[in-house]
Amino acid sequence: MIALTDLAGLTLRGVRWPLTRADVPAGSGWTVSNEAAGPVATAELTAGEALVTQLWTP
Repeated sequence: MIALTDLAGLTLRGVRWPLTRADVPAGSGWTVSNEAAGPVATAELTAGEALVTQLWTP
């Protein structure tokens, strides 16, 4: 996940480094290297815009 703007209330579950209601500044590296820990990962966001990426390997 890449923070395009300041993020408020970010919660990530099912990932290697979960977050609960975190405020993440735009351009922060806090979430860039996070990865799914299983078949389902969820993200909730109170405010802001983010880009979610997924690595696909055949």
